[in-house]
Amino acid sequence: MKKVGNYLMVSELGKGQFGTVFKATKQPDNEVYAIKTVLKSKVNSNSKLRKLFDTELAIMSKIHHPNILHLFEYLETANNYYLVLQYCNG
Repeated sequence: MKKVGNYLMVSELGKGQFGTVFKATKQPDNEVYAIKTVLKSKVNSNSKLRKLFDTELAIMSKIHHPNILHLFEYLETANNYYLVLQYCNG
């Protein structure tokens, strides 16, 4: 299992054009989150995509609504961006 920051990736939930979404647990309390992994190489290859990604981050970090996934944290490594999101079972 892969670990990013305090999060342990448990299983893959889905895959898209720019990355993958994983079910993850935060250590040490084992709270469950969804982590959207976005490949830097894909996003940074096009200035328009990079701008859209930055806009998505800005909007998600400001919105707190019961019907919209909450962005808890944003992490970055050499190859990926990670968006720690509210996990919705089912």
